[in-house]
Amino acid sequence: MSLAPNKRFGQHFLRDQQIINRIAGAIIALDDKADQLLEVGPGEGVMTVPLLGHFGQRYHAAEIDTRLQQHLLDSLPLQPSQLLKGDFLKMDMANYFKGSLLLVGNFPYNISSQIVFKIIEDRVRVESMVGMFQKEVAERVLQEIDASDLWSDPIVTEISPLENYYVAEEYHQQYYENNSSQPYCSVVIAPKLKKMRSEFKDWLKE
Repeated sequence: MSLAPNKRFGQHFLRDQQIINRIAGAIIALDDKADQLLEVGPGEGVMTVPLLGHFGQRYHAAEIDTRLQQHLLDSLPLQPSQLLKGDFLKMDMANYFKGSLLLVGNFPYNISSQIVFKIIEDRVRVESMVGMFQKEVAERVLQEIDASDLWSDPIVTEISPLENYYVAEEYHQQYYENNSSQPYCSVVIAPKLKKMRSEFKDWLKE
């Protein structure tokens, strides 16, 4: 069954099976990076099928649309306990998960930046993240930050198609969390995080 995207939630559904397989493969390759997987906004479940098949009971989904909640439960071997019903931005992950999380999603257009900041705030729990963003969203965020004159130098981040993906070495995983007292972390990274939280506090969710 195919459902129409709900503009209220900024939904856009994946249809291309080759793209779906490629993304699912990249996510499955990160299996050993976290205890459980959470898919934010699974939609019709096209990505859920291969992820649920691989992760089994470790798979969970967060969906706000009641139509899609029922569709997922009716059409997939998904247990009610694996489906978190409601607004992901308002969920306290500590109430649902005790271990580390691999968080994935084809994120809604209108709340993409808010999802990113929520993940940053909960970075102790979120071990890895694979997110699909519309190119114009990423470009708009960069333009807004660049125009804010928050930094004296221009933003040099490049938005381009992914050619190769390399997992960081083990000692680089959660580096800041594990080495916050190191000179580089305390002198360079910490002030940047403080500035970001101050300047973009309206984007962050408590």
